[in-house]
Amino acid sequence: MFLIVGLGNPGKDFAATRHNTGFKVIEKLSKICEISIERYGCKAKYGVGMYEDIEIALAQPQTFVNLSGQSVKALLEYFEITPSQLLVIHDDLDLPLGEIRLKKFGGSGGHNGLESIIRNLGTNKYARVRIGIGRPPRKQDPAKFVLSAFTKKEKEIITEVVGMAAEASLAVVSEGLAKAMNKYNRKPKEKQKAKVS
Repeated sequence: MFLIVGLGNPGKDFAATRHNTGFKVIEKLSKICEISIERYGCKAKYGVGMYEDIEIALAQPQTFVNLSGQSVKALLEYFEITPSQLLVIHDDLDLPLGEIRLKKFGGSGGHNGLESIIRNLGTNKYARVRIGIGRPPRKQDPAKFVLSAFTKKEKEIITEVVGMAAEASLAVVSEGLAKAMNKYNRKPKEKQKAKVS
């Protein structure tokens, strides 16, 4: 079984913000896999279904990003699985807008949601899908930037990237993390070259 968690803040006020990119990917996966995420429990909205004969759970913690670890820990305990069966999808200030990176494990990189998960699980050894949202303009507080909405032009880019992140997440489930990393951890120019050749 795989537990795929997208990070974000609950409520309409936050739905369109950069910090909710992880939620958007879960919503995309819900449509692709036809898994409803309307159950409530473990401080999350979640749903369970199948993808290529593999059981997966999709979840959106409802604790607000900074306390995501409380929900993730509860979900792992509920499904009786380990962090090795966890994939966390989150926004990332350190990646340019429109890039994604799969990561085996590591630190929080200053992301409060990841830090909460590490603190609650007692380990940083869980896989992630990092989605680039770019750096804030000069002098803008990063905390305010992540809670701002995408511009119209940025929305077009992020909509495509959300779809790619969903594909990458399912590749982790069906092909394994190593193969998925090799396939998706390339810069956009490299992907264009690959399509041409």
